[in-house]
Amino acid sequence: DYGLVWSCLFGLVAWRIWKNRNLFIFQHISWTTSEVVKVSSCWGRNYISYVGDNFNNKQSSSLMVNLDDTWVFLSTDGAVARDSGNAATGGVARDRNGNWIVGFNRFLGVCSPFEAEVWAILDGILILLNKGYKQIIIMTDNLEVA
Repeated sequence: DYGLVWSCLFGLVAWRIWKNRNLFIFQHISWTTSEVVKVSSCWGRNYISYVGDNFNNKQSSSLMVNLDDTWVFLSTDGAVARDSGNAATGGVARDRNGNWIVGFNRFLGVCSPFEAEVWAILDGILILLNKGYKQIIIMTDNLEVA
């Protein structure tokens, strides 16, 4: 028991697995399963200590509250290896309640960080359109793309 809410630990482990996949592909660095869990739980404990009791409250932004059930949130990211220029993208789509809809990733070959970010968004939009979703809010950490 790591003293964490399962949803918090699950999200952190999934993120760390994604980060480690990129470390392995681009830098040939590998972590053990126990290292992934330990680092994820450490991040989780620090996060919980920061937000305190507010974590267990229903977390939603005013944006999510004011949307109907037809809207989905697409979170994307791209990564490019400095040495080879090889890139990969990935993303996850969730409904306004945070429920998982779909996740995806793709190896792109050589491209720029900007192109990797744009490919991630395009892939996510096309997947969601194919699944019948038409109202998509794109969440990216790249100011150039946004």
